[in-house]
Amino acid sequence: MRKLNGKLIVCALVSAAVASVSAVSAGAISYGPGIAPTTPTPSTSTITGTTTTDTSGNTQTTPAGTTEEAPATVLTDTAVEDAISEAAKSGDDEVTLYMTESSGSATVQESAIAEIAKGDVVVTVEIESDDGIDYAITIDPELITDAKAINLAMDISVSSDEGTTVSGVEVPANSIVIAPAQKGDFGMTLQVTIPADALEDVDLDAVALYYIADDGSVTKMPDDALQINSDGSVTVAISHASQYVISDVDLTVEETEIPDDDDDGEIAIDGDEDSRGKSDVDVITNVNNELDTNPTTGVTIAFGALAASVAAVALTAKKRK
Repeated sequence: MRKLNGKLIVCALVSAAVASVSAVSAGAISYGPGIAPTTPTPSTSTITGTTTTDTSGNTQTTPAGTTEEAPATVLTDTAVEDAISEAAKSGDDEVTLYMTESSGSATVQESAIAEIAKGDVVVTVEIESDDGIDYAITIDPELITDAKAINLAMDISVSSDEGTTVSGVEVPANSIVIAPAQKGDFGMTLQVTIPADALEDVDLDAVALYYIADDGSVTKMPDDALQINSDGSVTVAISHASQYVISDVDLTVEETEIPDDDDDGEIAIDGDEDSRGKSDVDVITNVNNELDTNPTTGVTIAFGALAASVAAVALTAKKRK
């Protein structure tokens, strides 16, 4: 799958948000000598692969997740390492793995994320949903800031003809609602691709990505956080929970009914008085629409400093050759 055109910008934004707590870059993740990731390996009843036997009686097991016929419920470092190794042999810089949700979970082990982070191969995971829309998630090693386990499961749905409510926010009909199972900071920017058939009733010329926090506040994400692909699918870049909405209606504008002109031809607005007294009509409000590095904190970056951030991230994310 093609990378987002705004990858460096997204990387710069994510890096700025975590700069105060961590100086670790994608190319500098290290557990130190003798230290290994702590994520336990699930039992074989949870992860199954495919076993083949040649004419000499030799058997070979292919790790779950490396073939579409045997998707993984938990993705291990073994599966990732095998897939990346095969990609290296063929000269590919991208590889596809396969997972299926199990009771709302599709976990990638910490050691598997570390395996992706230390290389330069982009990994796309095609995920079969329990009961929603199937989707794909791309993990770019350059966009990993913290090699930790992550649950890739997401409840992706289309709002009904009557619309729906997300954390108290009214979402119009035919919008795409993305509810990640993972909480908090993902430790990386995920590129989530929604299939074209889920977007049939969405005006792609007006579509945008919105972040809805648990408290109901709405943030319109930067344009680079959403890409329309040539096949009609849409890819969004996200790095935090709670919920996201793809919509062709601006969710940051609160619509109000404007009263009739008064006798002087002036409109009564909240806070002003005319001859009839105070109006009970609220001012139309736009939620902050600036570049937001972290929707949960509202930290912003000035455009003047963005070029320097991009250059810095490009240097720290450069792979060891």
